[in-house]
Amino acid sequence: MTLLAAIFVVMLSCDIVNGIDLFLASDEPFFFRNPDSEIPHVRHSRRAIDATDCFIPTTLWFIAEGTEIFTQCESFVCHNSKIVSKGRQTCCELDGIKIIDRQRRFIDCKENICVEGEWVESNENDPECCSFEDTPYKNGDTLAVGCGATECAEGRWIPSLYTQGYCRCGRVYMDPHMQTFDGDYFSWQLRCNHTIVQTVSLEDGSTHEPKTAVYSHFVDCGAIFREGPACVATSVFRDTPNSIFVFHKGVDNRVWHNGEEVNLEPSVMMKVAGSLVWMVPGGVRVQGTSSILVEYHARGSPSVSVWVPPALRGRVEGLLGNFDDIPDNDIQRGRHGPANSLPFFAGSWMAKEQPDPEECKNPDLTQADENLCEMISMKERRRLRDLCKVRLAEYFSDNPGTRRSQLESCIQDMCACRDEAECLEVIADEISNQRKQEDFALPGCVFNGEFFESNKTRDAGCEVYRCAGREWILAEKQPQRCCLSNTGRTRKNLSW
Repeated sequence: MTLLAAIFVVMLSCDIVNGIDLFLASDEPFFFRNPDSEIPHVRHSRRAIDATDCFIPTTLWFIAEGTEIFTQCESFVCHNSKIVSKGRQTCCELDGIKIIDRQRRFIDCKENICVEGEWVESNENDPECCSFEDTPYKNGDTLAVGCGATECAEGRWIPSLYTQGYCRCGRVYMDPHMQTFDGDYFSWQLRCNHTIVQTVSLEDGSTHEPKTAVYSHFVDCGAIFREGPACVATSVFRDTPNSIFVFHKGVDNRVWHNGEEVNLEPSVMMKVAGSLVWMVPGGVRVQGTSSILVEYHARGSPSVSVWVPPALRGRVEGLLGNFDDIPDNDIQRGRHGPANSLPFFAGSWMAKEQPDPEECKNPDLTQADENLCEMISMKERRRLRDLCKVRLAEYFSDNPGTRRSQLESCIQDMCACRDEAECLEVIADEISNQRKQEDFALPGCVFNGEFFESNKTRDAGCEVYRCAGREWILAEKQPQRCCLSNTGRTRKNLSW
């Protein structure tokens, strides 16, 4: 009975390779491999049962005289109504299971055929696998490169709002405010097309023709603002020199790739020139083959968010800073060297290509317009501060530094507004989008390019830091090798 049960399991997994006839006591189909073909067949026969046929009680199946079946690596044959062993056969092993010769299995997303005891890879791909940059991903795997935390499900990448916690996010928003990769914040009235971020060539250094870059064109914000403030309009993601995506204000279901319009559908991730493109609430995301992730928020006052992985630490530059974990130097390096002022820094990142070259040829156009907040009284400024704090409290970041910058940017935006109610609605949309990005960032911290899971610690001399969510905090406990001096400062115990 044990042998027959084993045979039943093997038969269910299509391991009959030399069948002559199969007789069924029920109408249930039975699959097997014809010895003269690689294609599975179903064969039924209704002839009278012969005395030499073999009956398998557990399955209600009859198999004809001479039918050969396999279990593990042993061959059996139906002979004179009995199952007779023919001895060991050539087979391959997969995950501890023996697979008979000529059987096919998917291994690492590629079809393999067992040939004389060895697996031989074919050209067929597993339909349940996904790929990115020629790397296969099994069903259930998460993308291991870039900053978008998307999962492979039955051969398709699933759109997601999640981002990898080890990536850094910088953004440009409203009129306009810049939050750098290292957490610095500044505002400046830009005009024309500027480089938000670009990769730095190790051979050529800074260049007007980077391999990867994100550009934004700044124009008047529109009717809800007074004259002067400029906001993001069209933006461009140059993933590679041969793969360029363009985003337009107010368009959250389309993107243009190399001049061709690409229509997007909700909950569907598209593959465009190797990059992954999908819709998010109010905008579009592109996970580039460059490993950079870009989100263009098209609704309200457009904004651009860019995520860069640790591998690009110290290898990017632009208005969003140089990503070296030092916030204080983010606006000190222009395109061609040190920048001794904010106007010089901003002007140096004016892009070479401009929609209106004549209007935008003068870097002085990046000079700030008169600060409208300086024209109001302190009493009015306090009123705007209280208004922002009360109306936008639910949207502000939990990070104290980010929360301060969001409050300050809200005050500046309100100073320039014509209609407070409409402005608050637009600002709330942007701040809530930022909060959503923050909430959907997977936990984890980065230090010197190394990723630490949440709650992991790192030693920094006589101090220990712990990864709390996505930020480093000073741990209360000091290492045993450090002790407290009479000045209250910690020193290594070997030094005194």
